[in-house]
Amino acid sequence: MASHDKKTYNRIINALDDGRRALGRARLTAGLIRFAGITLVAIAGVILWALMQRWLRFYSVEVATIA
Repeated sequence: MASHDKKTYNRIINALDDGRRALGRARLTAGLIRFAGITLVAIAGVILWALMQRWLRFYSVEVATIA
């Protein structure tokens, strides 16, 4: 009976270890996705800023020549 309890105990400990590893992988994956999202938003912001600079510069040149 003692060996049965030891097997059950080991099975529970292994299940807890598996759960802990799965949680670690999930946190790592979530962190990487968050990092990738922030990076993509930052790149999109820089591109949009550059395009707006170009568009507004052309607009201001046209307005200045009309005036």
